[in-house]
This record gives sequence, structure tokens and C-alpha cells, in this order.
Amino acid sequence: MSRRITFHVAAFGLAAVAVALAVAVIGAKPAQALPSYKSACSSCHSATPSGTVTATPSKTTVAPGEAYTVDVAVGLTASGTSGYWLTNNDAATPAVSIAGGTGASPFTANMTAPGTAGTYTYKVWGAKGKPGNGMALSTTYQITVASAPVGDAVAPVTSATGAVNGAWYTAGLTLNLSAADNAGGSGVASITYTLDGGAPVTVSGSTAQVPVTGDGTHTVTYRATDSATAANVEALKTITVHIDSVKPVAAVLAKATVKKGAKATIKYQVVDTPTTGNAVTTIKIKNRRGKVVKTLKSTKPVGAAQRVKFTCKLAKGVYKVTAQARDTAGNVSATSVAKKLTVK
Repeated sequence: MSRRITFHVAAFGLAAVAVALAVAVIGAKPAQALPSYKSACSSCHSATPSGTVTATPSKTTVAPGEAYTVDVAVGLTASGTSGYWLTNNDAATPAVSIAGGTGASPFTANMTAPGTAGTYTYKVWGAKGKPGNGMALSTTYQITVASAPVGDAVAPVTSATGAVNGAWYTAGLTLNLSAADNAGGSGVASITYTLDGGAPVTVSGSTAQVPVTGDGTHTVTYRATDSATAANVEALKTITVHIDSVKPVAAVLAKATVKKGAKATIKYQVVDTPTTGNAVTTIKIKNRRGKVVKTLKSTKPVGAAQRVKFTCKLAKGVYKVTAQARDTAGNVSATSVAKKLTVK
């Protein structure tokens, strides 16, 4: 059955330049003549246009009724005023509106594959001004509509890369979803995901990218659907990631005094956003020459004042104590202001 999809070109006035695109399925019946054209000008059109028309589908093998796109580029040198095509003999496919004119190309046409398996050839016309002998150029593209294998009862399987479930990150990331159907199956039709409980987003094909940004905890749920006549839907999967881009702040809270050989106590605090979780704090003790003579590690919750103890074997004298913290996401604080440690 013959099938045509027509692109209407918006009018910009008599002085504007327009490009009109018509897409027709070449079927068993002879192709119909070009549609009629309305224009207020009958003598201001070039008689011999030259240039190119290209049409590139996003995929060449599709499932019955599957959505796909076609990138159309029109480069014609003919002059002409604005106008529009007047036809659409395929009631199931609405006409596509496109703003015409020099520089408007390329266009992206949203298409839907026929519901019956087979190979289909589409003809794409590009024209300027009043169509007539030599006024339009054309090209073709082809798609194959594959029928779903009989007995496909296995759902596709989706994997996620770009993030680890439950992990912390210091910046936004992109979660990459990739689905594969079983061998001999009908193929992956789409992936559907939600971010933080939002509206579901369905992406045609076997891959999808999910941008995850902003500090806090984010949850992505996802699953794939195949192209079987009775579509198989994957069980819902979930991945949770945490983003923390804020550096903690570490501080030594007070000076300390200890006798050599006794237990010394260093009081410190780490403040962070979020206010939960642990921080690994490195406490360094330096002598008067600035040499590090003692290093202590402490992993404790952020927010509250903490303390770390050690048996002091340092020589008598005055030392400087600083702290630096690393939070769960890996953000590292600046080195704190030093406080005195006096060993008697």
C-alpha cells in the first residue's frame, strides 16, 4: 500500500526562503505526483535548483510500530518564496511541521515503523519555491521491520555502569544503562527509568543515559522491555548513589599538656555536610623546626567533638598539633589551625 508522510513548511512571507520536505513510502502502487503548492508569487522562482538531499534513519532494523527518527539535510541553491505542501494520504501518520528557510536544515523527523514485518523504502523530497520540472531533488532510505520470533517469553536484562550501588561521589555522574535480549529473542524495544521517584522516562533502543547531579542521595530504578508481540518486561532494578561535593572542616579544639610517658589527649572536631557519616582524621604533631614527629589516625562520626589518646614518648618541649579530615565521599579538608602540645 502506498504511504506518504508530508513535512509542512511554515510561511515566513513573500521575501522569505523556504525548504519543503515530503517523505513517501514506496510500496506496490505507483508513486503519486507531487502535491499541489500555494504561493502568492508565480514568477519569482528559480527554474533549475541544484544541491543535495540526504536522509539518515537512526536505525535500519526496527520492531513493528517502533518509533525512530530520520535526520534530513537539504542543501539547494534555488530561490523561492515560502509555501507549503498539501497532502497526507496516510491517516495514521500525522503531518510533521517544520520551519523552513536557509539554515534550517538539518531537520529531524519523528517516524513510526509500519505494524507489519517487511522492508520499506521511503522517498524524501527537498524543494524550494514552486515545484515543477527540476524544482525538487530527492533521495531514499530503507528500513526493515522485523517480526517478533514466535515463543519469545524471556525478558531482556539491563546492566548499569558509571556508578557503584551505595557508593559516594564528589561530583555528579552519568549512569549508563545497557540492555540485552536473549539469543534468538525479539530484541530490546526500550528502557524505562525513574530518578528519585520522578516521572518514568522511556528511551527507545537498548541504551539510555541518566544524568545524576546535586548533593544528596539519589535513587534510579530501571528496566527494559523487548519487542515480542506479548512484550516481556524485566523485573525492576534499583541503584542508589550519594553525591557530596562539600569539603569537611577539621579543627583541633584545645591546647594540651602532658607528662612524658603519660597518656596525652588531643581533642578535635570535624564538621561536614551532610552531617552524618564518619570522617578519617589525620592528626600531626610537629616540633619547633616543623618536622612531623607523631602522626595519629582516627575514624569517628562527624559533628560531635572527638578525642584521640596516645602514650607520649616525645621529648620535653612545645609542639604544634594540626588536623586534616577526609569524608566518606573523599573530600579532604584544609589543614586546621595549630594548637600547642606541651610535654613536661
